[in-house]
Amino acid sequence: MICKNCLTLNTSSNFFLNGTCSACLNFNQRKNIDWDLREKKFNTIFKKNINFDYDCVIPVSGGKDSTYQVIKLLETGCKPLAVCVNTGHMSKIGKINLENLRSLGVELLNIQFSKQLSNELSRIGLIETGDIEWIENMAINCGITNITKKLKINKILWGENSQNEYGGPSNLSESYLLNYKIWLKKFGGQLNLDIKKISQKYKLKLPKLFFNYLPYNEIKKIKSIYLGYFFKWDGFENYNFVKKYGFRSSTQRVRGSILKYENIDNYHDGIHDYFRFLKIGMGRTHDQVSRLIRRKKISKVKGVELIKKYDGEFPDEYLGVKLETILKEINLTKKQFIKLCVKYTNWEIFDKKNTLIRQNIFRPKLKSKFML
Repeated sequence: MICKNCLTLNTSSNFFLNGTCSACLNFNQRKNIDWDLREKKFNTIFKKNINFDYDCVIPVSGGKDSTYQVIKLLETGCKPLAVCVNTGHMSKIGKINLENLRSLGVELLNIQFSKQLSNELSRIGLIETGDIEWIENMAINCGITNITKKLKINKILWGENSQNEYGGPSNLSESYLLNYKIWLKKFGGQLNLDIKKISQKYKLKLPKLFFNYLPYNEIKKIKSIYLGYFFKWDGFENYNFVKKYGFRSSTQRVRGSILKYENIDNYHDGIHDYFRFLKIGMGRTHDQVSRLIRRKKISKVKGVELIKKYDGEFPDEYLGVKLETILKEINLTKKQFIKLCVKYTNWEIFDKKNTLIRQNIFRPKLKSKFML
């Protein structure tokens, strides 16, 4: 099924009602929200506390959205601690934008992950789950909460509620608080991998700070809050906002995307988005097009044109880093990479008979019922 409003496919956690995806249903509800009241609630939650060094932790990556989070929190008069869990795969522009946060008057804790361990875990993530950024998801979700507890801070400010923005269960999409009991089990970076089993299988000694979740009775003491609940979340407008504060975009369109300012902080993003395309038939371009159509920024006709042209582009280069360079870092050959691409392709939605590998480039074709 294809959403009659925004072209989203029903191949992910996004559910449909009468031909409309939950992301569109959520977005259409925004007109009924009293945003002034929500902003007042935000300002009530975030008040400067002179008894503490920091009022909250903000996870940052060098991207536009985390920059937006920092600026909105600073507007309240509160003092955040920006924390970056740096796994060593930041792009050049990502490093520049991360450093730009300091010019905003923010103290930045940039934790440099072991590059050797990070590359090994990226390799394991790609082999075991089809996600090269498994390590980013795990280390950020786990590490941020552990750091917050160690520093005796009781709030974390995240960006959008992805279940609301991209579609998902209503019990997760309508709250301003991250539900750790459900989120960590289903979406929080573990991807059904048992950390202990993975450590034993690959003979790894993993740092507890990043790979040992707090017990639920401890983690529930930390309020993990979605900024997108209190303000009309719009990733496109976020960019227009933060570029006034020194945020820089890439010089050209990012591969697999139609934009030059989204997903530009990590050079593994291209492979991550490509495998998402292989699993659910929607890559970064499709997501961007659906969000643009919802906001009436482009027509469906234009959206179809962009998806056909750019979605699922093979990631032979991303932000100036060649695929071969990335594969060398994580100790995989191009042949092994292609085999993993084929392994994680969802043949329920892709046409296996009409899919060929040409010149070491794999870009499967969707079955007719999923084609736009």
